[in-house]
Amino acid sequence: MQSRRERADRIQSAVNCTVALVHEHYGEPLVLATIADDLAISIFSLSRAFKRAMHVSFRTYLLHVRITTAQTLLRETDRPITEIAQLVGFGDLPRFDKMFKQLVGTSPSRFRTRARPAEETFDRSARNYYPPSGRG
Repeated sequence: MQSRRERADRIQSAVNCTVALVHEHYGEPLVLATIADDLAISIFSLSRAFKRAMHVSFRTYLLHVRITTAQTLLRETDRPITEIAQLVGFGDLPRFDKMFKQLVGTSPSRFRTRARPAEETFDRSARNYYPPSGRG
């Protein structure tokens, strides 16, 4: 029989593994019940321990990791929004748009426009701009 300390350590280890799994596989379908089964721990124990340690539910944590990763991809790449939605684990664009707007307060396309440096946005929109002659 396990001591309380051993059980607590095992549960904390399961939470740590779950967090690592989310960060490594956020783009894939992740279900807490499956993770709990793989770690040989009850879903109730893992869910409760996860929320106690992370201060949010597993589902909320996964959503935040996905949206934060999407923000990085929107800011740093030119990948289409549909592709980014799929990469971070959203099967359909409307759900991605809804969740992104709910958490970030703006649409993914507007976020991308606002997150880029002003010069970069200007350069893209002014490809055919030539300064007046005589100025340097």
